[in-house]
Amino acid sequence: MKYNFKNEETLVSELKKFNEDAFNFFVLKYQKMITSYVNKLINNQDEAWNISQEVFISVFKNIDKFRAESSLKTWLYKIARNFTINRIKYLKVRKSDKHNSIENTKEKYPNYDIKVNENPLSNLQIKESNELIQKVLSSLKPNDRDIIILRDLKELNYDEISEILEVSLGTVKSRLFRAREKFKLEYQLLESKNEW
Repeated sequence: MKYNFKNEETLVSELKKFNEDAFNFFVLKYQKMITSYVNKLINNQDEAWNISQEVFISVFKNIDKFRAESSLKTWLYKIARNFTINRIKYLKVRKSDKHNSIENTKEKYPNYDIKVNENPLSNLQIKESNELIQKVLSSLKPNDRDIIILRDLKELNYDEISEILEVSLGTVKSRLFRAREKFKLEYQLLESKNEW
């Protein structure tokens, strides 16, 4: 029987039946998104890959707990966030929270999410801007970093962010405002000092 897994209800229903085709579709659809999100939180591609694998295994084992009170994507982000926070705490305890640089990540994963641009000057500017953005994000507190990533980089709406972070819409908006202000100040400071 051929299923239309693009319909979320069908996908969830088949995941709950442990349908292997549904799980493969699910992983292919969301893996890059989740790995990218986790990597932005933890700034370590190897850890991000490992965490994303744990997330998908956990979802597969616990899909029966999904109640469709939010979208499957929102639920997945929430699980990924919790796994990442736990991993960050674990790494801090172990004094192993050294992060890979963007260059190391590109060397290890040369085909991972790299945009091709023919203009070398433009490439350099994009690279420098991305490095500065990553440095600023890494300098922020986890809650500030997380909310900026969810809204400005992953472009989730306020309701989805509220669900993922388990806070009210008003809290999302005020946290986002404060986090953006901190980001802007840190960005301007580093840019003016040329410390990146």
